[in-house]
Formats: sequence, structure tokens, C-alpha cells
Amino acid sequence: MAELSLRVTPNSVRHKAYATLALARAGDIQRAQSLLNELKQQPTSGTALNEIVYPCIRAAVELNRRNPAAAVEELRRAMSYDIGSETGGVTLYYRGLAYLELKSGKEAAAQFEKILDNLGIVTTDIYWPLARLGLARAFAQTGDIQKSLEQYRELLAFWKNADPDLHFLKEANAEYKRLSARSPSGAI
Repeated sequence: MAELSLRVTPNSVRHKAYATLALARAGDIQRAQSLLNELKQQPTSGTALNEIVYPCIRAAVELNRRNPAAAVEELRRAMSYDIGSETGGVTLYYRGLAYLELKSGKEAAAQFEKILDNLGIVTTDIYWPLARLGLARAFAQTGDIQKSLEQYRELLAFWKNADPDLHFLKEANAEYKRLSARSPSGAI
């Protein structure tokens, strides 16, 4: 889809930026870095791209390089925009992922909770259900199995009609089953 967006709207800086973010998240670091270098040459990127999307691209690249501390650092400048209407939760989401990688479940949970607590901003964006998945993982990291299972149940109920081959859905189902088996109440 990112490549299609780049072909269909080659002159749209915004489309190119979000396609670059998708490529960075998918692990195509070289392509993402090349596109980011092109984007930085644009004279009129604007605040949303410069302060939100570009730092998220760099954070996604760092996450793929297994450098979550650098990802957190890349997102530092975006903090004042975390709850703004332009973010859709993206800065919080990537910061939460970085904290999960750092095994800082409490800090990760705080990021994902901010997304879920501000649904007026993140109502129809993919980062809302992904934040629920991140929160489930963060609670599991902190050892709060019951809260984790509750988040998985919320997510799975929300995605009950989703494509069963959806990567995140498969992961969530498998993680929920493993965690349920460890739960004293056997929560399936």
C-alpha cells in the first residue's frame, strides 16, 4: 500500500511521509531512510510532518535497528504534540513500543493509556486498537495478568469481525491464550 501511495500521489509530501512511516515500521529501513532524506529537502513540510511524522519515522527505524532508547530520544521533540489532533496517537504509540522494547512496562502503559484516554483524538485511527494491544503487553510485562487479560478481551471483542489472518490479531489471540493458561482463574 505504501508503494501504491507513492506511485499514485508522487507529489504529495504528506502521502510520501506516511508511506515512509509504513515502510520504516515494516522494516524497509533503507527505503525509509532514502525517502526521509528526500522529504527533508521539501521547503514546506509544515509542523505536523516536521514535529510529529518525521520523528516517528526515525523512531520506527531505530526500533527496527533494535535501539529503543534512540527511538525514545527521537520522539522527545514530539512530546508537546502527543495529544494534538494532528497526531492521531502516533507519537504515543511509537514511544509506547520503545518502552516495551526497553522492558519498561509501566512507562509503556502510560503511553498507551494516554491514547485510550483521549478517544476524541484517536477515534477511528489504527492506533486505538494497537494501543489496547500495547497496553495488554505492558500490563503483562509489569506482572498484572488480570489487567492484561482484560485489555486482550477488549481488543479481541473489538476485532471479532476482523480478517482472521490479520497479523496483529493472530499475535493477540496467541498471547491471550498463553497468558490465560498462566492465570490462576484460567480466564478464557
